[in-house]
Amino acid sequence: MSRRKVWWFRSLAILIGLLPLVAAEIVLRIVDDSSVTWDDPLVDVSRQPALFIPNEAGNRFIVDPQRGNYFRPASFATEKVAGTRRVFVLGGSTVQGRPYAHETAFSTWLSLWMQAADPDHPPEVVNVGGVSYASYRVSRLLEEVLQHQPDLIVLYTGHNEFLEDRTYAATRARGRWQRWMDDMATASATVRFVKKRLGGNANLLSPTLAPEVDARLDHVGGLDAYRRDPSWRRSVETDFDASIRSMVERCRHAGVPILVCVPASDRVRTPPFKTVADPSLPDPQQQRIDHGWQEVLSGQDASKKSSVCKQILQTDPLHAGANYYLGRQRWDGGIRDQTTRTFLTVARDCDVCPLRATSPIVTSVRSITAQADASVDVPKLFDEDNDSVEDPDWFVDHIHPSIAGHQRIAQAILRALQRSGWIQVSDDADAKFSQLRDQHFASLGEEYFLRGRARLRGLQQWASGRAGQSDQ
Repeated sequence: MSRRKVWWFRSLAILIGLLPLVAAEIVLRIVDDSSVTWDDPLVDVSRQPALFIPNEAGNRFIVDPQRGNYFRPASFATEKVAGTRRVFVLGGSTVQGRPYAHETAFSTWLSLWMQAADPDHPPEVVNVGGVSYASYRVSRLLEEVLQHQPDLIVLYTGHNEFLEDRTYAATRARGRWQRWMDDMATASATVRFVKKRLGGNANLLSPTLAPEVDARLDHVGGLDAYRRDPSWRRSVETDFDASIRSMVERCRHAGVPILVCVPASDRVRTPPFKTVADPSLPDPQQQRIDHGWQEVLSGQDASKKSSVCKQILQTDPLHAGANYYLGRQRWDGGIRDQTTRTFLTVARDCDVCPLRATSPIVTSVRSITAQADASVDVPKLFDEDNDSVEDPDWFVDHIHPSIAGHQRIAQAILRALQRSGWIQVSDDADAKFSQLRDQHFASLGEEYFLRGRARLRGLQQWASGRAGQSDQ
């Protein structure tokens, strides 16, 4: 037999051997929903346990008490009552209503608005806000709640993406052929089918995170773990974009409307949590920058401090501290132009300890909201002066809205749902809501607000990297 015939014979034998796999791939893509994967491509959180469990009576699902460190108590009926509108609100501590609790979070005000707007359809709004929960963990919560007959999903996420020690080193270290093989495996319906039956993420090289959040700042000296690493930051932002897009697509696949909120943060009163000179600069330049920044922190002469900050930015234009100082100085002087906005935005985006959604994350959410059934742009909602910067008075800290801010978000959500045709709003809804709001406030008591203010102090200490340490 000639060499060419031998080659064709062997190739044909290989093709015949692959036919069953090809057939299985085609069949799974056509008929089996389990071939659809919604796992995060770079992070495996498959060990994250179910949040809701049946109560002893078996008539309600409740938040697992063992998850109480991250979630507030919430429940819903096992058998959904006809006519009820069941809404799950997913996200992090902003959704939970920190530094207070869900009683004054926008989920509660949304429930009261829905009750006032359309009493014929009783609302069942479930707060699924997890403290420090990033989008990849929220995605697992979405997978769970979609099994409980939701009529609507509300999503507010984006601030917690940098909290956990997520490493992309293994992903970056892969060679081109390794990346290609891993991507092919992730794209294969057959591989996904087998992985789902066995449990776990379709991406075999994904780093597996702990079942529950392990934030860096929860550890003593956690602030020291943050480094100025643009490559890592871009990886996190890219992963966020993939996570939130998959959540919107999953809701569409399930036929459940989703409303997405654009995350807002305070850029005016919140300085960067950590400032570091560009490590790629030569050591003498880094030392000069560090020395100049110490002059700014300890100096008294505003004019001199501004001059030093400008000198720093000539060498290190992404220095978070210098950008913030110049932006805040202009803001306090009543200058609200593009230059001021740029200073404040760069200060937030280049914070070495990023506890606020960065511009790429905000941009991702804004682009994705066009795919959602409704949306609320919270930064624009809080920008009363129309200067493209959120009014700091709407926040109690770096990201968490005030109670009035939560009420504003809830009303905006209701109006967005009204525009989309999801709900009809009665003419007397405003008056009814005011009455329900006053009754709700009266039921809370002074202790509720005292606890919230105490929690705010603890949250500010945590965000400053002093978790577990006593004040000096």
